[in-house]
Amino acid sequence: MWLGIFAIEVVKRTGCRYTGITLSEKQLQYAETKVKEAGLQDQIQLLLCDYRQLPKSYKYRIISCEMIEHVGHEFIEEFFKCCESALAENGILVLQFISVADEKYDEFRFSLSFIKEYIFPGECLFSLSRITSAMAAASRLSKIFALGFDSKFMRTWEFYFDYSAAGFKCSIIGNYQVVFVRPGDVAAFDNKPYNPAPGDY
Repeated sequence: MWLGIFAIEVVKRTGCRYTGITLSEKQLQYAETKVKEAGLQDQIQLLLCDYRQLPKSYKYRIISCEMIEHVGHEFIEEFFKCCESALAENGILVLQFISVADEKYDEFRFSLSFIKEYIFPGECLFSLSRITSAMAAASRLSKIFALGFDSKFMRTWEFYFDYSAAGFKCSIIGNYQVVFVRPGDVAAFDNKPYNPAPGDY
C-alpha cells in the first residue's frame, strides 16, 4: 500500500518526480493502478527491484518507510552504503522505522516472536544506536579520518561537539533560524526552502 499511496501524496504536495521500488509484484500492480487512477504516471516511476539494483546514474532524495526492519542485522551497513551512493549531494535521507530499546536489541534479535514466525519472517527491529553506528560505518566519516589528523586534533573536536551538545541539552545555548522580509512581501516565501508559506501550516 505504501508504494502507491505514499508516492501519490508526495507528488501532489511537492510536484517532484518520484521513483519507488518494491520486491512484490502484487504491490507493484496495485500501486501502478493507483498511480494511473491519479493521472500521475508521468511523474511517478515504479520499479520491481531490490534497493541494491537502483540505476547508478540516478541520484535521489530518499525516503524509507518501515522497510529497514526487513534488511536484517547482517546487511544494514550495506543498506546505508547503497543509500550513500544513491543520495544526491544536496539530498536528504528520511527513515521511518519501528525500533526497540538499545538494551533490548540483542534479546529481540535472537528471540522468536509471533511476528517473526507468522507475519514477517526474518524481521529485525533495530535500536537507534544500531542504526546510527551502521550509518556512520557507511558514511564518508572514514575518509575524513584517513586525512591523517592526529589523535589530539580529533579529541579536541570531539570534546567541542560534546561540549556544545551539553549546552543545547541544558538550554544554556540555542539555535534559531530567522527569516526577515519586507512588510507584506508574502511572495518572498514562494522560493524554496520556505515554500509553503508559513500561513499554509
